[in-house]
Amino acid sequence: MKYLQIISISLGLTLTLILVWISQENTTPPPVPPTVPELAQEETSSPLKAVPEIIQDTDLHLSKTVPKTVQSTDLDLSEVRTGSDKKQHFFNFMRPIIEQENTRIMEQRIRLQNTPADQMNREWLAGLTKDYGVQMGQLEETRKNLLTRVDIIPLELALAQSANESSWGQSRFALEANNMFGQWCLTPGCGLIPKERSNGLTHEVTAFETVNESVRSYMLLLNSGRAFNKLRQIRQQQRNNNESIDAVALAQGLLSYSARGQDYIREIQSMIRNNQALMRPINPTLSSLNPVADPFTGPVPGSRDSQSDSKN
Repeated sequence: MKYLQIISISLGLTLTLILVWISQENTTPPPVPPTVPELAQEETSSPLKAVPEIIQDTDLHLSKTVPKTVQSTDLDLSEVRTGSDKKQHFFNFMRPIIEQENTRIMEQRIRLQNTPADQMNREWLAGLTKDYGVQMGQLEETRKNLLTRVDIIPLELALAQSANESSWGQSRFALEANNMFGQWCLTPGCGLIPKERSNGLTHEVTAFETVNESVRSYMLLLNSGRAFNKLRQIRQQQRNNNESIDAVALAQGLLSYSARGQDYIREIQSMIRNNQALMRPINPTLSSLNPVADPFTGPVPGSRDSQSDSKN
């Protein structure tokens, strides 16, 4: 009898263990913590994916520092009350555009000077000679001639001339044609006709799509026009002496920029001296970059030399 009770208890325990095992097999296991890639995937589908909008905002901020395309009407002087504030607003408006173009020119200059002859891209070089009015010849001669022209225009000089020629951005040509430097053109319909143009003259004041184009055209004029050989010679001498490019000195080469001649030069130099504190560059090291170049070798055919005085 006692033997049968022992067997009965053993069978009961065995059955209980079997039932417990079956219940565990049918129970859903606890969730496994997600791996790192899974967490990353969840984040990309969350509101944090708005990060591209932050990047876009940053791009917009940068575009205000280094503008890609600017209209003269973007210069708002409606709330300006003093002459000093007017000047500062104008210089702040023009400065990044001028520095952007000078940076582009300096990049060309450094590439032109430092690229070995056997690695020079001839197509790029041919485009440069066309832009700057230099005849293509032997590589080293072409490089030498280009280096006298592919160079920066001092910020202070460009600011002073743009202020003078555009009446601080408020002239008709500035507002209607984005022309900040009084550049002329000779093709009918290429720009605006000056109201006081003398009989028999056919020139117009160039119309530009953007202020940026006006700045680029102005710098190319000074860097390639036969009328501005002296300006380039002064700049080249400063390069040869390992000096920073001096705006007041370069203004001596603007005799042909205006019919007023020396009076115009003195006015530009006075504007530079009197407004240096307001003209301070964003990139103060740009004008001191000094890749070595060779002396100017003289005028070449096909350079530009037309220029305008008119502000109306």
